[in-house]
Amino acid sequence: MINNLYVVHHSFLSPKKSTTKRKKRSANCFLLFRQEMMKERPYKMKMSNYSKRVSEMWQNLSEDEKIEMEETI
Repeated sequence: MINNLYVVHHSFLSPKKSTTKRKKRSANCFLLFRQEMMKERPYKMKMSNYSKRVSEMWQNLSEDEKIEMEETI
């Protein structure tokens, strides 16, 4: 009987980062709105609940208000 022994090397280190830099996407109007609203977030409110609230606030804004918000931010 012949036993074949295989040695496999596993590394859990992250792979080398590429030298090319990715372009950062510019933030859209909603993300800028959310970032501003985060400044007013109640301390003890869960992030998921606050995100839902901010999303609802954004959806309730009119298109004119959204455009105005984009210009001010």
